[in-house]
Amino acid sequence: MATPPVVYYTRLLVDGPHGELYVERIRRDLDAGAPADWGRQATKIAFRFGTARKVRPKVGRILAESG
Repeated sequence: MATPPVVYYTRLLVDGPHGELYVERIRRDLDAGAPADWGRQATKIAFRFGTARKVRPKVGRILAESG
């Protein structure tokens, strides 16, 4: 079973309109009370796999736009 940060990481790898839907879904999760740390952990996973350039900006945007 995948942990939430792993799920977030895989969703943040998706480009295009479908990827934007995942970004919105993650933002809704955070607005509903999911820990912001899940996004940070997804970024750590991205660094480990060399995909931080793709994931990090999306996480930054999500955290900045979450209320």
